[in-house]
Amino acid sequence: MLTRIIIDLYAWLVECLLWGGVLLAAFVGYSHFDQLMIVFGVIIEPTVPNKLVGSIICAAIALIFSAIILAPFLVLFDIRQSARSIESKMGRGAALDLTNNRSDPRV
Repeated sequence: MLTRIIIDLYAWLVECLLWGGVLLAAFVGYSHFDQLMIVFGVIIEPTVPNKLVGSIICAAIALIFSAIILAPFLVLFDIRQSARSIESKMGRGAALDLTNNRSDPRV
């Protein structure tokens, strides 16, 4: 029971960290987009539309990098949820029956 709570808490924590990272990157992109463009050799005026574009670009980059890093953990959580749903459908004490039932047209 305690291990399930810990694993569920960890999944919730990973999701919160993903959203927090995206929001932080959007804030940093909004605040520092004009300085980043000067570093890359592009001189722009620090207007609100440029800052909004910077926040969207930085948030997208952060989302891509965090998804690449945390994707294996999210896949494991999804596999665990699928196994839990199969277990609940079969019942706890039932044995796994992998034979094909000819009366059921679905595979």
